[in-house]
Amino acid sequence: MDAQILEIVEKLNITIVYDEFLEDHGKYLPIVNIIVLNSKLNDFDMKRALLHELGHASEDQDNYELYKLSFVLKSKMEYAANRFMISYFTSEYDDIYNYSQLIEEFSIGMGYDVKYAR
Repeated sequence: MDAQILEIVEKLNITIVYDEFLEDHGKYLPIVNIIVLNSKLNDFDMKRALLHELGHASEDQDNYELYKLSFVLKSKMEYAANRFMISYFTSEYDDIYNYSQLIEEFSIGMGYDVKYAR
């Protein structure tokens, strides 16, 4: 873990736990202020998952009950966590990056795909 990420973890007073059985890449548990990461991820995906979950910790720590309240609120929180992660990665390159590569690398779409069940 690089020094800047470690500083964020310490500032937010977060405990990081690794779990090989976690089905997702990562989970933020705001009630106990813990981030659980899938220990089977490669280094890049681990960093990506950690930064995304740190985004939740920094933006949504006090609003976790809203996450499951509606699709719109969940989407906004996921967007904010992704924005946090992508901002960190782009800042590593002094905000100089190729938009096409960024869109492909982080699977960024034109908006949220919504499927309605009938």
